Amino acid sequence: TDLTASDQVVAHGTNHDAGARLEVQQQHVSENMVQNPNFEEAGADGMPLHWAVPADILSRSTAVTLPSAAASLMYNNSDPRLYKLASQKIVGCTIGGSYSVSAAVKTVGLDTSRAAGYATVCVQWSDPAGKWLGGIFPSGPSGTSDWTTVRSSFVVPSGADPASVEVSVYVRPSDVG
Repeated sequence: TDLTASDQVVAHGTNHDAGARLEVQQQHVSENMVQNPNFEEAGADGMPLHWAVPADILSRSTAVTLPSAAASLMYNNSDPRLYKLASQKIVGCTIGGSYSVSAAVKTVGLDTSRAAGYATVCVQWSDPAGKWLGGIFPSGPSGTSDWTTVRSSFVVPSGADPASVEVSVYVRPSDVG
């Protein structure tokens, strides 16, 4: 079993668009396990459906997107103490399942002068009691970069609750833009 997630994150000066195509797939299977992978479906509040999105620094945008997408996720944060992720639980993962995650990420003016940070995607999991056990956190681009693919692989470990597997789009802490 594999999981593939592809996401696009765009950062603009004081704004970072996580213009995303997020895909989660079982390895060797082309079915996308992420709901609303391009953030194109919006609720009545304008936020992307199926995503937990902290509205104080993230919002849905149609201004900057991948050529094949109609929406993105805009990151706008001037407070380096804030660290929030847009996340979604991934249904169908299994213990011992081998997965991969990939994200197409674009940054514009992502200020990393206070930390060695970047814009990227991650996958995390916890035990059945909710205690965080781990995850994968591939590095992504910072400063100004064109679309870059970020990739990593992982296995859902023994002791993890498969229902806790969560994919997130984020900008590393202490990065502002």
